[in-house]
Amino acid sequence: LLNILGNLSPFNISKVYVLYAVAKLGGSLEAYKAARSSFDKLQILKVPSEWQEMLDLENLKLRTKPYHDKEGSSPVCNRCMKENPFLTFEGDHCRYCGHPFLRNFISFDTVPLVEFALPKDISHNKAKQFLKEPTSYKGKKQPKGADGWTETVGEDQQMLSLAPQNEDLEDDPFFQKVTEYCELQLDPDRYSPVPVTKELLLQMNMEEVFIEDLTHICPTYPRKYYKNMVPEVAMTMCEKCSKIFMQDEYEFAYMEGKCCPFCRYSEGAELHVEEEEEEPDKL
Repeated sequence: LLNILGNLSPFNISKVYVLYAVAKLGGSLEAYKAARSSFDKLQILKVPSEWQEMLDLENLKLRTKPYHDKEGSSPVCNRCMKENPFLTFEGDHCRYCGHPFLRNFISFDTVPLVEFALPKDISHNKAKQFLKEPTSYKGKKQPKGADGWTETVGEDQQMLSLAPQNEDLEDDPFFQKVTEYCELQLDPDRYSPVPVTKELLLQMNMEEVFIEDLTHICPTYPRKYYKNMVPEVAMTMCEKCSKIFMQDEYEFAYMEGKCCPFCRYSEGAELHVEEEEEEPDKL
């Protein structure tokens, strides 16, 4: 929230209270860089006079801690694979490639999705057809178990081997395209989604693609396409608000409230979606 707000101040919410909470939690969770950033921001804000001595003492205690955060506490961009600071105050996006951080709207942890863009000559409906078509690459991972183990049966032996976690990622044509595109991008302020081709769409699994479609709310709102970079992580998207959730957390929240935890949409309710007309194929 702080990354998105920038210099804006929400009505009736004190940014001093929010920054102090982040500083306290950052210190207890060993996110020391985030805590230092929060205390630095507090220095330029008007704080209650009775807080001043307490803030100075807390800030002094923090100076005795390491300057770096605890390993694994900083968000990692799933597009350029670089670690980002917990707080940037520049926007909720990667400071190296500009890719927005997509979050699970229950825990607000980042999810491993990377945005891509369709070619101009391929419509939304045609892209969905390509994603549903079976190809040799889509069937490539089927012999491997869901837990990463591969069984090899010989004449007089049976062997189980555990493949490295990044083996499938390195063989993924989309991952190779993302890597090449990131190497060519020099300025994070000039962010644009990874362009894909028809051939690349045919090599993707429909189950690993999420489409943010809000045309039922605003017909002119552009659709956005995302690819799951870690297929083992099960996610789901609400068909009305297009928010991303971890599948197990969403199912638990839906069973409890009988609706989407964000927009309160219930499955089976009427949702008007205008289908775009297909242009005839040019000969």
